[in-house]
Amino acid sequence: MSTATPRHRRIRTWLLVSWTAGLIACSAVIVIPLPRTEPLWLLYLGISSFSLWLAPLSAGAVILVVLWRAQTSRRLRIAAALAAAAGLTTAILPLGLARQAAIETGTSLSAADYLRGGINFSSDPDPARAKIYATQDGQPLPLDFWPPTHLSTRPSPAVVWLHGGGFTVGKQSRYPRWDEWLSGRGFAVFDVAYRLSPPARWADAVGDVKCALGWIVRHATALGVDPQQIVLAGQSAGGALALQAAYTTGDPTLPSSCSAPDVPVRAVVALYPLTDLTAGWNSDFNGELRDSVSEYIGGTPLTQPERYRGASPVAHVHPGDPPTLLIAGTHDSVAGPQAPRLDAALRTSAIPCTFVSIRGADHGFDIQWGGWAAQIARHALDEFLQRYLPTNS
Repeated sequence: MSTATPRHRRIRTWLLVSWTAGLIACSAVIVIPLPRTEPLWLLYLGISSFSLWLAPLSAGAVILVVLWRAQTSRRLRIAAALAAAAGLTTAILPLGLARQAAIETGTSLSAADYLRGGINFSSDPDPARAKIYATQDGQPLPLDFWPPTHLSTRPSPAVVWLHGGGFTVGKQSRYPRWDEWLSGRGFAVFDVAYRLSPPARWADAVGDVKCALGWIVRHATALGVDPQQIVLAGQSAGGALALQAAYTTGDPTLPSSCSAPDVPVRAVVALYPLTDLTAGWNSDFNGELRDSVSEYIGGTPLTQPERYRGASPVAHVHPGDPPTLLIAGTHDSVAGPQAPRLDAALRTSAIPCTFVSIRGADHGFDIQWGGWAAQIARHALDEFLQRYLPTNS
């Protein structure tokens, strides 16, 4: 016979109700497509990236139902059991969705890496790593240097990394786990800051990237870098800039923002990039991407069509462009629809391209360093870099 007081029963009932409602809400966020607004995107990204943690929560709901069987109604027990089942299903759903890309790329997914991965984000770069590569409009432009962690008698290949942030926010080394991982694999890493909007920076930002490349080549001997073995890489807006800079080497309409000459790169990597800014502007029904792109370009596609074309990597594809790695998630309403079109344009021009599409992954999936999509991205990037920039590490 239960000795619980009515007050205790009410507390237990409300705990089960809130637990049940939370699990159902988490399941709904994963399964049901939501409107593209920043709060809902962050909600989906957070739940989908850490969904495996729903498993113990779901198991906890089952345990509570068993322990408090006598203090809960039959309907509440059924609801809690259903919520627990939904939570368990949702916990493993992202793994099931990502499994196809894992098989295609040969990635061995690790639950241990998932659980201990942590967050890939930093609000403040380490000033000890910063080197000023230029000053524009009175603004010093830094890049962070991450030397390879193991010694080599030969110059190191380099990866130049560009942060995301919708062309309006962000700093160098914003996602430092990429820098740490790449330097640990034998690459010299340069995480580059560039000028942000407002005002319009559609030509300035890519000019800053080219300026940084020139600075790196000029200092290659002192830094122990092979100037013939440089890859451009970036996420989101940084991925778009990496592609734009790589595909417009020598283009007089998009020159370096300093006196440095254009530097051809060995290959280019873009994680969930915007590749057609006009299409992105037209498809953004919630206005957030539209506002940042309008600031970056200095107008709309109707008022500035040539600028939109100049800032869109897909418009600059031509034979001779460097080999390209594209990685995007199918749940990504920004880059998901655009990456396949760039992949097709590259293949038409006979440019080697590897396109990795990850089912269920959203924009910014690599913020969860151990997440299934991030594991796939690291494996694909590792194979791509070893193909074009072998380090013998």
